[in-house]
Amino acid sequence: MLTPAKAPAEAVERLQKSAAAALAQSAVRERLQALGTDPVAMPAGPFAQRMKNE
Repeated sequence: MLTPAKAPAEAVERLQKSAAAALAQSAVRERLQALGTDPVAMPAGPFAQRMKNE
């Protein structure tokens, strides 16, 4: 999940927590995997670094 570069940190944190909670549900993970994705919950900082590296 991506947000605008200047999104408020508290909004990004809320989204990350909500996404992690959704991915903790096996039905959600299984559906995303069935669509060909590899769902991973990652905090904003490490995710931003990964995006920069790629």
